[in-house]
Amino acid sequence: MHQRTELQVFAKPIVNTVEAILICHTMSTDKSVSSVHLIGDGASKASGITITGPVPSEDGSVILRLTARISLSQNTNMYGCRILTGGHNFTVFWDGNTLDGRHLYKKSSVNWIILTKTLGFCCIMVTIIIICCVTTFLKCVKMRSSRPPTIDPRLVKQFSRMVESVTSPDLQNVVVSYTQCTERNRAWDQWVVRFTSEDQDFYDPEYFAINVDGAHR
Repeated sequence: MHQRTELQVFAKPIVNTVEAILICHTMSTDKSVSSVHLIGDGASKASGITITGPVPSEDGSVILRLTARISLSQNTNMYGCRILTGGHNFTVFWDGNTLDGRHLYKKSSVNWIILTKTLGFCCIMVTIIIICCVTTFLKCVKMRSSRPPTIDPRLVKQFSRMVESVTSPDLQNVVVSYTQCTERNRAWDQWVVRFTSEDQDFYDPEYFAINVDGAHR
């Protein structure tokens, strides 16, 4: 008696995911059919592998079924099923379709996933570069602002001549402090106070009035 064996491999998509349930459905009149195996380079990545049967059917044949959860994001993976009978091995590879012939591998979605990952990586690299540039710029600005201001050599020479021509030691200290680009020191403050008081006495009307009255007396 001729033994008849049929092996169908198809898949059902899982809603709102990029996964599917791969199904290896075997129907055989050969009672020796006892096992079915998932093969292909994507077999090691499959999960939730379950085997049901062999279960006798109404027409006297046996039914054996394997189900596995697979990913649809990698359309380069191959999946197939192999059944073992008493004298023959049957192997069928999945063509990427459902039982009614709809193709499940969506190349556009795969391309979008790759594009999204690439853009994400580029955004991270651009952000790192911008942070490095801003940090370097801030360091340069800080170093430039911390440097003492440069003085024109001609101005220094003029100040040196001025110091030599000034006879007052206090005024010389003031000129030297400005030549060295320092803040006003105590000598400057003392000189300003003294000069202001002397100038006020010189131009004060009461001072002249006292001197005039004293002279008339």
